[in-house]
Amino acid sequence: MAEAGRAPSGTPGSAESPLGSVDKALVALEALAAAGPDGVALGDLARSLGLHKASLHRTLAALRFRGYAEQDATTGDYRLGPAATALATVYLGEENLPALLHPVLVAVCRATDELVHLGTLAGTEIVYLDKVEPARAVRVWSAVGRRRPAATTALGRALLSQRTLDD
Repeated sequence: MAEAGRAPSGTPGSAESPLGSVDKALVALEALAAAGPDGVALGDLARSLGLHKASLHRTLAALRFRGYAEQDATTGDYRLGPAATALATVYLGEENLPALLHPVLVAVCRATDELVHLGTLAGTEIVYLDKVEPARAVRVWSAVGRRRPAATTALGRALLSQRTLDD
């Protein structure tokens, strides 16, 4: 079994954790994410993580309390809860995407010496979230926050091409 304050051997960060209980909860969340929507039994999860079942049960109870884990009422299996996926939704939301992806836009612009846009579909319109212009002169009418019919822009057509007819 894993020592208190240590990640199970063979896992990333198996050096001494600054706070073992938090580390155990994070390792459990990673395992629940990997288990998928069907979830995993407590005993199987404890064995795979090298943790005591009772200790892991308490950790999962805390995660359930905050909505980061769920327990199937019929099987007793644990799976990732809605609070965990909500973190990703907020983090990757339109408000954060420009800041998260701006370095990538800069790198693509430098590599291609072309104008690079970041945008998203909002119904049938494209909304520009960020853009990086090359050093050379470019004549493009785009502005962050501007909306255009998606079918009339290259970025909009590219995004529309990935939609299914059901979207």
